[in-house]
Amino acid sequence: MKNKIDQRTTEINECKHWDNNVNALTEVWDRGFNFGRKGILDEIRRRIYQKGKQLEVIAQDFSERDS
Repeated sequence: MKNKIDQRTTEINECKHWDNNVNALTEVWDRGFNFGRKGILDEIRRRIYQKGKQLEVIAQDFSERDS
């Protein structure tokens, strides 16, 4: 029984993750649509850059803890 519950929880979490990705892409599309294809690509690049910066901060925080 526990395995079935764990499996279902995993499936639900994967669905939530997928929904978040779809929502983010839809938002990017809606914003960029006004500016054409270049606008969409610029928005995606901007988001990737922001996410990269967030990851750098997290990595730096971990490396400072280790030293």
